[in-house]
Amino acid sequence: MVFQEAFRHDELCAMCLWGLAHGFGPTLNAPVKSAAEMGSGLAAARQALRLLNSHELNYTAKEEVLIQSMVSRYPDPPSGNITVQMASNRKYASLLGKLRQEESLQPDADLKVFQAEALMILLCTPDEWHFYESRGDSAPAVARPETLESTKLLQEALIATNQTHAYAQHMLIHSTEMSNNDVHAALPAAHDLLANTAKLQDQHLQHMTSHTYLRAGYYHKALMSNIVAVGTDSTYFKNDWMPYGPGHNSAFLVACALWAGDRAAAYKYVK
Repeated sequence: MVFQEAFRHDELCAMCLWGLAHGFGPTLNAPVKSAAEMGSGLAAARQALRLLNSHELNYTAKEEVLIQSMVSRYPDPPSGNITVQMASNRKYASLLGKLRQEESLQPDADLKVFQAEALMILLCTPDEWHFYESRGDSAPAVARPETLESTKLLQEALIATNQTHAYAQHMLIHSTEMSNNDVHAALPAAHDLLANTAKLQDQHLQHMTSHTYLRAGYYHKALMSNIVAVGTDSTYFKNDWMPYGPGHNSAFLVACALWAGDRAAAYKYVK
């Protein structure tokens, strides 16, 4: 892994270990990890904390918050049980929120986004996200408290960065895409991602805009963003690399084409 290689070149790089620990942890799409992954994450987080404690002057206040909170993300002893892991993740979200209240850190966009993601993961299971609570077919779904808090943090992060924080944009699209109304709050994020990733090789972020566009009724924009993403997938394949979620991008493209009334595009890409 890149973080391991970086640490090999700089054995005082506690943030390399923090990155390694973060990578072993839960995500929205993989909210539960194996006991082995939890153990590896805990070991990396503890090693980072030891470096911080022995070389404190080498690290910024922001790095201290990230490293100190990361240890709480992992159960001790390591466990693959979802209930145990979620309890640790809740401690992590709470501690991160508490530590970043230092006056100089309160405006920090990165810390807000890390906390928002941790809150969102609390509403994820291996087969479904639960950001909104259904009220039946006759009433709009209602955002859960963690969703409201995470969406607020993400919006604050985007305001602080002039709507250009790609991580916050990504998470905001996910936190609002299941809503009938809140989804429109993510349109500026989708517009910015579409403009700024079109010529890059980040096919997942290229595709992400379509989650908002499809839900908000911008079917042609949803189609166009997936055409760009699928094109990038093809570049990966030509270089014998496996991109992230190419089947999802292709299926989404065909669905968006049908919603947009573009049968030619649907037939072209379904093949």
